[in-house]
Order: sequence, then structure tokens, then C-alpha cells
Amino acid sequence: MREEMPTQLMNDCAFSYSNTVERVNKANQLTKETAVIVLDFDNLSVHCNGHEVKLSPDCFAFYSWLAQESKEFPGEGIEAPTAQMKNNELTNTRLVCMIKAVLHPSLQLNAKDIPDLYDNTKETLESINRFCPHKEHNSNQPILFLSKSNSEEFLRGELDKTDLYNKHKNLWTRLLKETNSELEKMLGKRLSSYYIIDTVRKEKMGKTNSYISYKGLNILSDNIHIKEPV
Repeated sequence: MREEMPTQLMNDCAFSYSNTVERVNKANQLTKETAVIVLDFDNLSVHCNGHEVKLSPDCFAFYSWLAQESKEFPGEGIEAPTAQMKNNELTNTRLVCMIKAVLHPSLQLNAKDIPDLYDNTKETLESINRFCPHKEHNSNQPILFLSKSNSEEFLRGELDKTDLYNKHKNLWTRLLKETNSELEKMLGKRLSSYYIIDTVRKEKMGKTNSYISYKGLNILSDNIHIKEPV
């Protein structure tokens, strides 16, 4: 049972044997058809069949982006950044979608590029900083936009093509790893396996033996919900 349990609960002395058995049984009874996820934009958290997992703003934005895509386009998924993607696709399409995904869909933002999105949501995005006090950040800039260097250039897509691609690729890799790790830590290995970001589709690259992996949620689209704002 130890392998089934979340790391946090393993360290909680108040969590009894019966609690442990109940948690494991719930994980065993869950199926792809019964797994339900709820995106909570007020608390930047996801509710996995009633179990809340709070995420950092950047991880929540990443998860929300892929979850909403999985809801609207089941089985399609999103591919990692590639060197063939143009500057505009990397920044004013993909990054805009991810940043918008940290905000409730009811806002119906119509921003088509980073500067426009930034100007229209700056105050809201800056307020998100309070959810992430453990991360180093400049209080004058939303934490979601931060990178170790050239954050403003990265935000506006003003880096050269190679540098911009590498930063997008590194961002994707980091967020995929951190988000899935947090879900496993809070839910346990088996339970989290229904909610992690995973490969939902593979596409062969021409006549080669290589494949492009598209990431998303392996949850029924009707079971992906968005909590109404408070």
C-alpha cells in the first residue's frame, strides 16, 4: 500500500490505517470512464474526484491549457515545441494560449498576441503572485512570465529564433515534469495516473521511424469540468 499513497499523506501521522485502505480502494475502483477533473481558477488547483491539488501559477496554466484542449478536441493533444515552429506560433499562439489558460474562460479574452494580452490582463496576472510566495520573482512582473534571463524579451518573442525555440522547449519540459510530479506527490502513483499529462496520440514523421507525441489528458471530455468563479 505504501506505493499507492501520496508522499504528503505518508508523512502525516494522523492518517490512519483505515484511511489508507479507503484511499487505496478508491484508486483501485477508478477507471478512465469514471475519472473526473475540475479546474478551479480561484485557487489555482485541480480537483481529482474530490481530491484537491494546488499548483503553482505556471503549472496550473500549463495543465489548464492541455485540459481545456482535451475537453474541446478529445484525443488530439498538443505537441512539444519543435525547431520547425515559427516565432509567431511559438509565442503569439502557444504562449498566448497557455497564459490565457490561467484565467477563467468566462473572461473571453480576445487577445491575439503577447503585448495585447499583457496589456489587458496585467493586473489580474500580477495578482496571481500571491499564490506562489516560495518562488523568487520580481514583484513588478507576473511570475507566470518569468524565466532566468531575458524574461521580457521572451514574453514578447523578441529573442532570436534559436534562443526562442530553446526557451519554449525548456519551459515545456519543466512544466510537464513539475506538474506531473506534483500530482503524483499529492495523489499517489496509481491515483495520479488517471490525471497526469500523458501522450494521447502519436503521429509518424514521414518515412522515418520517429514519432511526434501529442500530450493531453486521458480523461473523457465530458468529465473535464470548469468550476464557476466565486
